[in-house]
Amino acid sequence: MLHYLIYLLFFLSGAAGLIYQQIWVRKLVLIFGNTTYATSSILTAFMGGLALGSYLLGKYVDRVKSPLKLYGYLELGIGASAMLILFLFLPISDTVYVWLYSIVGNQPVVFNIIRFILSIAILIVPTTLMGGTLPVISKYFIKTSAEFGQRVGWLYGFNTLGAVIGAFFTGFFLIYLFGASATLWIAVIINVVVGGIALFLDRPKVIVTPGKTKKEKKKQKDKQTVQDIPSKIRQYDVPTARLVLWLFGIAGFASLAYEVIWTRALIFFISSTTYSFTIILTTFLVGIALGSFLMAKWVDRLKHLLLWFSLFEIIIAIAAILTIPLLMNLASIQNLLLGIFEPNSWTQFSILLFSSAFLILIIPTLCMGAVFPIVNRIYVESIDKIGRGDFAIGWFECQHFDSGIYEPGDCTCDFLL
Repeated sequence: MLHYLIYLLFFLSGAAGLIYQQIWVRKLVLIFGNTTYATSSILTAFMGGLALGSYLLGKYVDRVKSPLKLYGYLELGIGASAMLILFLFLPISDTVYVWLYSIVGNQPVVFNIIRFILSIAILIVPTTLMGGTLPVISKYFIKTSAEFGQRVGWLYGFNTLGAVIGAFFTGFFLIYLFGASATLWIAVIINVVVGGIALFLDRPKVIVTPGKTKKEKKKQKDKQTVQDIPSKIRQYDVPTARLVLWLFGIAGFASLAYEVIWTRALIFFISSTTYSFTIILTTFLVGIALGSFLMAKWVDRLKHLLLWFSLFEIIIAIAAILTIPLLMNLASIQNLLLGIFEPNSWTQFSILLFSSAFLILIIPTLCMGAVFPIVNRIYVESIDKIGRGDFAIGWFECQHFDSGIYEPGDCTCDFLL
């Protein structure tokens, strides 16, 4: 039952992460403005913090005796730093921003650099802690190479599924019902509860057992000896694994580009509202979560992982090309769906909007989610080095907390989630 509880905790962590992202972007654009440079600075700082946390904590966690305790502290730290942002950093940054604008506001290059530095200063602590959660919980949760790919895939899948729920309910219900500040408190409570449960589970357990015979003691000693042997995961040489890592980073860059372009195109058919952006983001995350879940079941038994990695990336490219005629004819498709189903409520209409986005995004996003456990299986060297290997996935983790859905350009603040 413990592993189901870990999945639940990581699911809730993903939901809180998307709540934070949407609230912070919404609040910071009110301070820094809604220009392309301002929004890009905020979201680059957000993703950079995630990558930094995955890298730093990934290198550190392999030397930690109690990863679950560290995970609990990370979750509590995320909640505490989020409260500091709300009550301290945002009010201060508003004053500092106005003061700096009065000094260098007529120098766009210098001012944009300052705005980027302020974004980093505000978001760096919580996003770094967020980025460290996956390598830390993976280190605790994965014990053998035979289950590595499956458990990493399921962890990522549940985290992304939580992100789906967080994005959906924040965009459609929470901000509308409670406001942005109260919604942020919901995310803080989630982090505190998750962190508290993790620390509770890490408590030392005293178990009284009857004395063992010499034979039983020998069996236990032999079992411990086997467990002490590093469980090898990597099937490829070091240069190949590093090449895949670099290719994975390039693929992440391309995925962000796809999301920005698809969002730009879809808003012409789905309309530029808060709910529409939520629909697009939710659809994107659903595809990634499903892809990770499906591949997690098979990845530990797959051979020729490089071939599968290449195959999925090729499918993503082909699917991206095929979205061009779909987007060109999406108005006709939507009119056909409207004529067939004749929606007479906002709920029914939202389902049709979701179906339109789903039609465009499902195949490439499924493949994006499937690639994640494959790359982990290729890159991570052994069970003893899960953390050092898992920092590589920070780039992809940033992908599902990314900026593509918040298209700055000519949108207004009301269009941001």
